[in-house]
Order: sequence, then structure tokens, then C-alpha cells
Amino acid sequence: MFEKLKGELKLKWRQYLAASLASYGSLCTGMSMGWTSPVLPALRGPHSPLPQPPTSQQESWVGSLLVLGGLLGGY
Repeated sequence: MFEKLKGELKLKWRQYLAASLASYGSLCTGMSMGWTSPVLPALRGPHSPLPQPPTSQQESWVGSLLVLGGLLGGY
């Protein structure tokens, strides 16, 4: 039984690799777009690396830079 399963897996490794690589782009995009959710509260917090908390206008710039960079960089 395990020999049959091992043989099927050996034949499908390229398909698994292609599916993983195709999903990788969506994963990276989702992580990039979701990055602002935990970062903006951290930038407002007491342990922020910034000298002063960002204004709401600066926060909206941070959130929109991914889209603007995509327009300029062919994302």
C-alpha cells in the first residue's frame, strides 16, 4: 500500500511544486497588504522607533504606498 502511495507522490511532485509557486504570489501580496494592520498600532505605541506618533494623514500614506509602488514598479 505504501509503495503505491509513494509512487503516486513521486509522479505528482511537479504538480505540487507548481501549485505552491502559484500560491506564493498571493501569499506575498496578502502579507504586504496586511502589514499595516499590526504595524500602525506599534508605531503609535510607547516603544515606537519614531520620535513622535504618526498623524492620520501619515498613516494613510503608509497604507497606500503599496498601491503607489505597484503602479510605478509594475507590480
